[in-house]
Amino acid sequence: MKKFSFTIALSAGLAASAFGNFTKTVTFTTLGYQGAATLENFPVLVKLSNAIEGFDYSDFDTETNLVFRDAGGNPLPHEIDTWDTSGTSLIWVRVPSLTATTSFTMFFCGSEAVANDSASTWTGANYVGVWHMDEADGNVADATGHGLAAVPSGVENVGEVSIRYTGADAPIGHARQTGTASAKGYLAVPSYDSFNVGDTFTMSGWVRLAGRVGSTRLFSRKTGYKTTDGWEIEMGNGSDTAFQARGAARDQNTCAGSFSPGLQGRWTHIALVYDGTSCSVYSNGHELVAGTITPATDNNLPLSIGCDSDGDEAYVRGAFDECRLLGAAASADWIAAEYATVADDAFVSAGTVKENGPPTPEVPFDFTRKVTYTVNYDGADGVSDVPVLIRLSAGNPEGFSYRECAPDGSDIRFTDAAGRTIPFEVDTWDPSGESLIWVKAPAVTQGTTFSMFYKGSSGVLNDPHAVWSDYTGVWHLNRLGADATPYSQGVYSNSTATTGIDGHLSTNSIPGEGGRFGKAFKVNDSPAWKQGNFNEGGVWVEDAGENSPLDPAGVFTISGWFKHEDWNYNYGHIFFKRLKPDNTDTPDGSFAIQLGSNSWDNHIDARGSSSTRVRATTEFSLKNVWVYLSFVYNGKHCTIYVNGAPANSYAYMTAVTDNDAPLVFGNNVAIANGQTGDCAWSGLIDEVRYLNVAKSADWIAAEYAAMADDADEPFLTAGSVEKIGNKRTLIFLQ
Repeated sequence: MKKFSFTIALSAGLAASAFGNFTKTVTFTTLGYQGAATLENFPVLVKLSNAIEGFDYSDFDTETNLVFRDAGGNPLPHEIDTWDTSGTSLIWVRVPSLTATTSFTMFFCGSEAVANDSASTWTGANYVGVWHMDEADGNVADATGHGLAAVPSGVENVGEVSIRYTGADAPIGHARQTGTASAKGYLAVPSYDSFNVGDTFTMSGWVRLAGRVGSTRLFSRKTGYKTTDGWEIEMGNGSDTAFQARGAARDQNTCAGSFSPGLQGRWTHIALVYDGTSCSVYSNGHELVAGTITPATDNNLPLSIGCDSDGDEAYVRGAFDECRLLGAAASADWIAAEYATVADDAFVSAGTVKENGPPTPEVPFDFTRKVTYTVNYDGADGVSDVPVLIRLSAGNPEGFSYRECAPDGSDIRFTDAAGRTIPFEVDTWDPSGESLIWVKAPAVTQGTTFSMFYKGSSGVLNDPHAVWSDYTGVWHLNRLGADATPYSQGVYSNSTATTGIDGHLSTNSIPGEGGRFGKAFKVNDSPAWKQGNFNEGGVWVEDAGENSPLDPAGVFTISGWFKHEDWNYNYGHIFFKRLKPDNTDTPDGSFAIQLGSNSWDNHIDARGSSSTRVRATTEFSLKNVWVYLSFVYNGKHCTIYVNGAPANSYAYMTAVTDNDAPLVFGNNVAIANGQTGDCAWSGLIDEVRYLNVAKSADWIAAEYAAMADDADEPFLTAGSVEKIGNKRTLIFLQ
């Protein structure tokens, strides 16, 4: 390898290679994913071997000498399951979204100071426990970091059971033998009641039977089939095909079926999905049966892998591999992908290894001022691409002056720690006060840094829409434009690249009010309860009909900042997307979210296509206080978040599907037709965001923290302004 070193006169000229200090890369694409839905935060299995063109283990000093990044350059959390320099190494990588075209890249042959939290590979995907079964004997570690180690139990003849499976056909690396024909053994996971997933969960794992005796339990939290708590899945008496799942009762034949082929002598991926009402059992990614069971419950008992909870029933004579407990009801696409990423070598396709050539600046990047920002967030690692709010004012950060910027702030640019430009959007530019800028942070892991450059010029173009590439619609509600739409006094532009979903401000609404960020709008100008136009006002976003960007497609996340004034009106609407202007049952598969009474305190109700509600139970107040409200619907359940924290337990909500109703902020559908609405919001609304995906709790928490910026625990720390010189030495590798 040759080095070429020279000096160029670039003021802070950034020619840093996207490779960092690594000299080789290989890009992977998930071509084998066949699901219809995009899966968020999904762990895929990467298989490394000399079968990849140009790959050689000699390029690694250690197994940790590698980094994975998504297509935007953001580091991805990963966990090395197996490292085998003479064969195939196995690495779990959590990708932000999984489609058949998802691509990500591994950087290696060199080094780079990028922190990796292997546990976030799983916690970021909502797994409560993950057991790889890699240990030769003793306890099986929980890869999530939650401390739920699986302990060998009921063991007779320790040398025969609870040891490494000796077959050469384990699905992922190594597996764990539990019981044999002559010795009883199983694995016991301590009670996980504190995670509150007893009523909605997915239990999965690879199972191989070596014998068929009695009604063996595959997974169980029951001490007997007639007990009135817990849940389990058992095999039929002496069978390797027939099975029965049950909840907090015997539930005979309500969720029963047959594995074909049977489990004797072959590895099978089994998943049990429970959504609070119904139970589904899958084999090798395919649903075998769905039925109702008596509601499963948390019972403070261990989870047993290979027997019932106290080890009194028939035990598995065989082995287990890669067992997982997910704190959600997984979709059919998720289960199929969980199986296929292991079983199908083509699920993740590898390109050829590429060497890092000499990096060349695409365009001049000439600045003389720099500010470095450091993320202080101590929430879950692995959350990336979160829009972070930057606040600028004279002397903040230390040494900052508007006089050194263009009058409109157009000369500012941002880069990550490796020198890659990252997108931003100027929300508010006020040289006489505070300016607000949204920056797409590469990661929100503690210690992540990125920099702002100014006082200079650059040919690097900025795409503000790219800040919001994960969102369907974002409405800052800051600047009102002209609008020819009937019944509208002006339009609020959508900040994403999605067209046709600008927000129309209804008559009697008041724009330009003091907002949570810049400006906001007041729903109406009624000065007191039931006076004047108290049921008028609001913003609506048109739905374009079939395949509209606003069609929730069975899942969605919607959020916004709300402030209630000190006068009140019953049941103020927050978000509304129904063709009917009320909250009775409706066939159009829509949703309505509103205050649950004539109170601004802690009663928020969410409804799907029926009048049945999901209610927030956490105490909080909206009176004269800005509060960030988020609503996540995953196809069956709705979670309400207040200021980034869950305000209700994971609750079932009647179906939400596509409909042609406009999306309304602060009122109901009537305002889009120039009519008087009902239950209008009594106050201000700002910064509304909508996504056609169900975001995780970690994402919601990080999104809130990144804009709330608590003065006591600031999300970002800004360094002082640095004056940077006009020469840089670049080292190119080839």
